[in-house]
Amino acid sequence: MEVVIDLGATVKLGAFSDQSPTDGGTGGVVDRDEFATRADGQAWVLAAEGEFANIRANPREQTLAPTAPGAGRFIRFTALHALDDSPPAVAELSVTAR
Repeated sequence: MEVVIDLGATVKLGAFSDQSPTDGGTGGVVDRDEFATRADGQAWVLAAEGEFANIRANPREQTLAPTAPGAGRFIRFTALHALDDSPPAVAELSVTAR
């Protein structure tokens, strides 16, 4: 699953986060993901990636810091793996500017 967000303007990026569904189940909870950015509309740059080994027991918001300072107008969230071989499900995506 990929979700692309257009921020409307290029901003300096501070953090990325995703919130698992809060229905009490673990099916579809994303345990590996990545965020990429682009400013020019052409080339994606990997900004952050995470693997959350304890998310089955603690399915709460996961926050990732960028691997290097950067800016972008477009943010791409990619769910690389979800629990229980279910389609990925995310309740909320957030991007924090610096």
